[in-house]
Order: sequence, then C-alpha cells, then structure tokens
Amino acid sequence: MSGVRLNCKDLGRLLGVSRPTALAYLRQLEEVGLVARVPFYGGGKRPLLIAWEDPSPLAALLYALKDLFPGCGFYWWKHARTRIVDLVVDLGDERIGFSFTGSERPKRRDWQPLALAISRGVIHRGFLLHAGPRVFKRFDAPVFGVPVQLFMEQLGEWIVAWRAPTDSWQAMYRANRAVAGAARSRQGGAWRGRPAAPAAGVP
Repeated sequence: MSGVRLNCKDLGRLLGVSRPTALAYLRQLEEVGLVARVPFYGGGKRPLLIAWEDPSPLAALLYALKDLFPGCGFYWWKHARTRIVDLVVDLGDERIGFSFTGSERPKRRDWQPLALAISRGVIHRGFLLHAGPRVFKRFDAPVFGVPVQLFMEQLGEWIVAWRAPTDSWQAMYRANRAVAGAARSRQGGAWRGRPAAPAAGVP
C-alpha cells in the first residue's frame, strides 16, 4: 500500500502556515491533478493523500481509474485489525475493492480484507493484485487474484468487459494458459507435468 494519512494541522505546521491555508494549498494541488485525497469509506478516519508522482502500484491504479471512469468515487477501508482494502472504487452501480500484496502466490491473510469488505456490504467484488504470474480465484467470494502488471494492461476488460463470472473465469483460464505456454517455451517445448488449467482457488 502507499499513500499518507492526511493531517492538515500537521501539514500546516510543517509548511509554517495555518490549517485553513494548508487545506487551501491542498485543494489547489488537487485541482491541477498533482495529488488526490482518498477518504475513508463510511467516514471516521483520516483520508489518504496520494501524489501523482508516487511510483507505487496504488497510485498508478488510482490515476488510471480516474482517467477511465471520470467522476467515480474513491475510498479506502479497513475493519479493526484486519489488513487494509487499499482502494474502493464507486462506479455508481457497484463498488470494487483492490488490495495489493508483494507475494507471488497470495496467502489466506492477503484475501481476508476483500472477503470481509464483501460480507459487510462495502464492496460487491474485488481484486487482489500480486507479484506472481498466475491468476487465482477465491472460491467463496467474487475476488480474483491478478498479476498487477497484467491487470493494468487489461484494466478496462477486468472492470467492465469481464464483470460477468463466466467472462472472468475465461480470462483467468487464458492468462494461465499463456503462463504455461511461456514455461514450455523456456523448456524447449518439453513440458513436464499436466496441461495448464485454471489455478486453484483459495479457501
């Protein structure tokens, strides 16, 4: 995750100005697209401040979604001590959650924030963006684990074109077959093991 919890009072002290002046500066930066404030879904916690030049995958996703879906709402969410849902995107007819992990094969704890957010009605579906090459599906919730680079390349498809469960499953199957094909090529065409199939879901 990236982003900084925003405290306008501390920001004003750092800049040597009052809190209202710091907030005015911040609004000007937002208007020209240099920063984005991401409020907590449901209120009650400080918003996140994400800079346009932030090199993190979260910042790249946020600004890509802003371009793809102008006018949609952005939030972040967490419950108690659970890990954070880094980004909640409100498209009007549905809310989609995103979490990030540096793991190549997501672990049970990586899926929990999105599954909990779905059970509590915060989001309708979610994506766990990870560092590995394969696409995964959680069996008990509409959550896919997708390589972050692949997801960014196919952003519009995963969000809109493949929103139906059957389309998402087919996209997962195609992606994993491509991974298996690349592995066969590296082995000179000699494939050891069974043909590629969709990656196992995570309970």
